[in-house]
Amino acid sequence: MPRVLVMFFFFAFGGVVLAQDTDKRIVPRSFPTTLVTLGDVPLAIPQQWLTNKALKVSSGRQRYVYFVNADQPQFPSTEHLQIPPLALFVLTQVPAELSESNLRQQRAELEKRWSNREPDDHGFWHWKTDEFVSVTDASHRPLGQPLIVNCRNATPQPEHPVRDRCSVWFYWTPFVSVRYDFMKTKFPEAEWSRLDRRVLDFLRFLDARGAVGTDR
Repeated sequence: MPRVLVMFFFFAFGGVVLAQDTDKRIVPRSFPTTLVTLGDVPLAIPQQWLTNKALKVSSGRQRYVYFVNADQPQFPSTEHLQIPPLALFVLTQVPAELSESNLRQQRAELEKRWSNREPDDHGFWHWKTDEFVSVTDASHRPLGQPLIVNCRNATPQPEHPVRDRCSVWFYWTPFVSVRYDFMKTKFPEAEWSRLDRRVLDFLRFLDARGAVGTDR
């Protein structure tokens, strides 16, 4: 997924609708929640997370759901589920026609070069200067997208926080995109796939629709 396009999706589009918990698709929670709808996805956010500002809903013209610095000791503690210790997490609404075009472009490029893949010991192929793609089966990920980690290299660089940071972009649905950032010092390459599964579990927790993830 081209970086420029994805960043454009995240920060140039977005819409959040606060709604009552009355949608027939909503799975009841056993704790108080605030419902935030992004695109075709209702998010049931624990009220405690919003009260202590662990998770935030932007109030500006460009709206999205996000948290930052969950990998720092001062990040608020959360009930119900531990928020993944990420440097950044953003969910935003995107236009489906553009996300579908982006996915087609990504898949075509991968198919063209797939026969030349050379995965390392952790199952990642450094196929671009600043991208590592997992060569394992991607059927468990949303829309069949492979895990692609944006890093110039896989070596932890604790003395250079900017270089130590990696990013992952993908679509939860054609209407909702996801970005998360992490530090290689905390999550070396051997942990990338496990971290991604944890983020997907976190998204399933937030997604208030029934049978979440069964058709992805």
